[in-house]
Amino acid sequence: MKVQALTALLFLLIAANEAKTMERCELAKTLKSHGMDGFKGYKLGDWVCMAQHESSYNTKAVGPPNKDGSRDYGIFQINSRYWCTDGKHPSKNVCKKPCSSFTNDDIKDDIVCAKTIVQGSQGMDAWVGWKNHCKGKDLSQYTRGCKLPLGNREEGALAPLVEEEGKIVLILFQNELLITSLDDFSEEFMDNRFAIGYSSELETLHSEEVRF
Repeated sequence: MKVQALTALLFLLIAANEAKTMERCELAKTLKSHGMDGFKGYKLGDWVCMAQHESSYNTKAVGPPNKDGSRDYGIFQINSRYWCTDGKHPSKNVCKKPCSSFTNDDIKDDIVCAKTIVQGSQGMDAWVGWKNHCKGKDLSQYTRGCKLPLGNREEGALAPLVEEEGKIVLILFQNELLITSLDDFSEEFMDNRFAIGYSSELETLHSEEVRF
């Protein structure tokens, strides 16, 4: 029994070390790189806002038991009755994953499951946190200042530039392509970080497709 208890404690410690609370912009960049910006009509701000209100960006979050005995897991609080299995209660396990796989700091499988969930009839209404706190609201604050890379670069696919009044500003900074609309281009970008980019690496383009 003592050996079993020590083994169980070791697994808990390992799980805790593999999980973390993500920074807002860190999550936004991760989601964008996995094609979540615009997926099924939902913007990046929708996903970041949902994660804040569901888990406070905590990758190891496990919610309290629901009325049906199920629980919600991970940064997106994925439910064990429908989407994953906890090994204890009946589950449809639509995402074909153990719920424990959603409680570490690698959120790629969380994202894959979230894509499955949002394609259902409820869309993002499946997340109460999004429905109550994000739906229909200005969510620009959730991606503001994040200096996101251009396009959804998932699997090297062609990523269309988003056209804003026919023009886009591209800034190359530390070998990463950043984007802002012309309307947003202001003195906030004219600091030391962007001085070189402004003088030599700045381009204004019409909307086209770019391969990453």
